[in-house]
Amino acid sequence: PVILAGFFFSKSSERFDHWLVNNKFFGGIVRDWRAGVGFSVRAKIIAVVAIAATFTLTIVFATDSTVIRASMAMLAVAIASYVVSRPTKRKAAEPRPVEV
Repeated sequence: PVILAGFFFSKSSERFDHWLVNNKFFGGIVRDWRAGVGFSVRAKIIAVVAIAATFTLTIVFATDSTVIRASMAMLAVAIASYVVSRPTKRKAAEPRPVEV
């Protein structure tokens, strides 16, 4: 959701785009996405948990229709699959100690 919101807001407001890219919590995710680096494993886990939680709450409390519930469950699986299938950001290699 952050990437999608960031995309749309960056198109509408240069000020918001600057704020988002430099934000303490979301900035790294947005910068990595734009650079094509991918998501960290932690970001993927957080995203999948958030997707599961929000869709589960919506399915359980917001609708009684079996068709809508099934459709929402399939949408949640599709979105989570998309997030998981994106490239995984590799940790920066730690420098080796120099022997003297």
